[in-house]
Formats: sequence, structure tokens, C-alpha cells
Amino acid sequence: MNVDAVKALVKALGIKGFRKLKLKRELYVAGKQCSFMDKDTATSLIKGIYSLGFEIEGLTTCLELADKGLLDTVTIKPRND
Repeated sequence: MNVDAVKALVKALGIKGFRKLKLKRELYVAGKQCSFMDKDTATSLIKGIYSLGFEIEGLTTCLELADKGLLDTVTIKPRND
């Protein structure tokens, strides 16, 4: 899993903020609180993350918030295949 590819995707979409959470398990957060993404950007981000081999925690909630234009952060974790 290449985290740098996800960072590049986030930067290419114009989303500010990407960091690793300080936990024992590997989790990353893309976006900044209260900096909402539009529907197209959020959908592109979610599809791009999946194509790079990662998954999103709370995917259904993220999709609902993206439809309303209220998505600000996305929690990313490596996919367990």
C-alpha cells in the first residue's frame, strides 16, 4: 500500500490536510475539520482511495455527507485482503 499515492491524490483534488493518526493501528485522515468538500470532489476522493487499495471507515456515512456537501474529513485505512 502506497500512502504517497493517496497523498498525491488528495493534493491533486485540492483538499488541504493529510496526516497519520497516532494510534497503534495504521489510520490516516484526509481533509480539515469544517473545510467541506463539494459532492464531485468527495466522490472522486472516495473512488480514488479505493482504486489505490485502501478503504474508508464509515463509508455509508461519508457517502451520505458527500451527497449533502457536508463531508470535511475522511478516515483511511489499508484494505485487509
